[in-house]
Amino acid sequence: MSTYDMILQEGIQKGIEQGIQKGIQKGIEQGIQKGIEQGIQEGLQQGKEKNVNEVVLRGYQNGVSFEILCLLTGLSEEEVKAVIAQHGLEEKKG
Repeated sequence: MSTYDMILQEGIQKGIEQGIQKGIQKGIEQGIQKGIEQGIQEGLQQGKEKNVNEVVLRGYQNGVSFEILCLLTGLSEEEVKAVIAQHGLEEKKG
């Protein structure tokens, strides 16, 4: 193998190594970004659910009908009843 071929081979090897390293770094950066975005979305969803639950519970405790609670929250009557039951409140009869 000539000196030129050895230098060429070494250059190719270094190029491959640098490419792999850059690819790994880019993958890590993208993974972190996706993780952050997913965490934000999950946090927003949990916050929304908490707020909806608070509306249901406060409304229910103040005599708001299931129909109105459904309209305000976008939940079905079964979902409203489930929120109430999850928080240990008994459904008012009559």
